Amino acid sequence: MRIDQVLFARAGTPNLVNDPSFEEGIGDWGFILGNAVEDGFAYEGEFVGSLGGSGDAVFQDVPLEKAAGKCFLFNYGFKVLGAPVGTTTGATEARVIWLNDQGQEIGLGLSLLSTGEANPGGVGAEWLVYTGITEPAPPGTAFARIQFTKPRGFGEESVVHLDKVVFGRLV
Repeated sequence: MRIDQVLFARAGTPNLVNDPSFEEGIGDWGFILGNAVEDGFAYEGEFVGSLGGSGDAVFQDVPLEKAAGKCFLFNYGFKVLGAPVGTTTGATEARVIWLNDQGQEIGLGLSLLSTGEANPGGVGAEWLVYTGITEPAPPGTAFARIQFTKPRGFGEESVVHLDKVVFGRLV
């Protein structure tokens, strides 16, 4: 076993994401063809964010104070299910996009490609946890858009579930 790039960092804020486990449905999240659904095997709680078709997306704009120059911890649970055996793995692009006070994009903080083996019917599908640290927020950052998108042409037969989304400033 090899271990590399071990980092210990203290969180400077509690979780800044509203409804990080989708328990309130779509109230705090914006969906494009995706949805919040009940999942008897959710990572936390009873509901998850669900992306079925290619091009589906879920996002939330998180307000930030004095963010310029600060890095943030980003973490989420990810599970792939519902695809026939032998198909491509499910995939989701997770991004943190810096926005100004007008809601305009001013930079990219982080981009992760999450993949997992599809599991027919979801039976035994495992939760994977993805974690990343953003680039420092640029001057003028007022919001972080937390966005998950299922890319076109990549694991289109699968369904992706997201849960326990964490976003907090590092000290």
